[in-house]
Amino acid sequence: MLQWRLAIDPRHIPHYLTDDHIQPLTKLIPETAMERRTVHRFAAVTAIRSYGFSLEEATAALDLPYGWGARANKAVAHWTRWTKANDAAAQVATAVQDVVDRFNSFPPKIDYQQRRRALDG
Repeated sequence: MLQWRLAIDPRHIPHYLTDDHIQPLTKLIPETAMERRTVHRFAAVTAIRSYGFSLEEATAALDLPYGWGARANKAVAHWTRWTKANDAAAQVATAVQDVVDRFNSFPPKIDYQQRRRALDG
């Protein structure tokens, strides 16, 4: 279980986080280390998992298609490999804590889950 905890409703987390939200993570890695969308999705899924959700529950909360958890798992695995290769576990944990703290301190006002479902018709 993750040590940090999201205090806001996960419905307010967009599935593609803004650059401002992921800045603590992007400061850790060089531009060429991994695709930016991997960073955005890793941060969103990890933030929602800190609410106590499983990987599949987190992807469902983001309204990603069922089974996307496997792809999210690849993003998490990519981060895990990068973290181990760069001996950066403590730095990544601190950066993720910062991402979660940003959400807790400045929660988005938009219910992204309701918005996504309304756009789907």
